[in-house]
Amino acid sequence: MTDSRFSEKDHYKKMIRQIDAYWEKLFADPIPVDTPNGRVFIQPQRTNNILERFFRDFKRRNRKKSGTVSLTIFRTYLKAK
Repeated sequence: MTDSRFSEKDHYKKMIRQIDAYWEKLFADPIPVDTPNGRVFIQPQRTNNILERFFRDFKRRNRKKSGTVSLTIFRTYLKAK
């Protein structure tokens, strides 16, 4: 399903170059796990989306409690201790 309109656009060309350059790093090999129901394969994530979501929620809760827009003051306070 090739569409010549996409191949003419610079941002699509850039995206394809990035995908080609990092293809091997984009996907991890599945991990075989033996279970009572037989072997299953787990496809691990290559990103840390779960950890990023944790920190985003942590920052949001602290901003809501403190009323500050940025956590810069909080970081400065922690460094001082």
